[in-house]
Amino acid sequence: MRYIVSGIHRSGTSMMMKCLIDGGINPVYSEKRESRMRSGDKEDYELNPDGFWEVGQANYMQFGYTSTLPDECCVKIQSIGLPILSSGEYKIVFMRRNPETIKISYIRAFGEIDFDKQYGDNWLEYYEELTSGVIGIMRQRRDVDLIEVNYNDVVNNPELEMNKLKDFGIPIDVNKAKLVPNTEYRRNEAA
Repeated sequence: MRYIVSGIHRSGTSMMMKCLIDGGINPVYSEKRESRMRSGDKEDYELNPDGFWEVGQANYMQFGYTSTLPDECCVKIQSIGLPILSSGEYKIVFMRRNPETIKISYIRAFGEIDFDKQYGDNWLEYYEELTSGVIGIMRQRRDVDLIEVNYNDVVNNPELEMNKLKDFGIPIDVNKAKLVPNTEYRRNEAA
């Protein structure tokens, strides 16, 4: 079994990866990408000292990539990479977050010009189409179990949400996973 944390940018995927790692799941990530991100000058990099755990689009968009992952690991794959998962056994934690809050978070981290360039005026439609489309594709696969998790639910009641993941079949130590790291700076954003 492989455990995948997914969602769109700024939906809480890094936070969830940290929870799974703290709960005892071994991560897969790109040390090169991690090093490169840490050397950036963006304020958000400094606010996330626990790691980004990103393999990068160049990795997960390669057909067959997920078949090379070790068993019983967790990996972060942005939602656009899910439709090309190799066949296997997957449990996917799909992070959801209010799209307006995602926009605020993205702009805080990367700037409004970058957000507009990336998503344009049709952000809400884009968000709904992408998330519902990807989730629909994943729910049709026999080798995938998917659970949707709301960012605010994890921040507000991490123990409950970690117990849901354990009940879903992710073998985490809830007592270690429930302490949500480094989210204080995001608590003040609009819900």
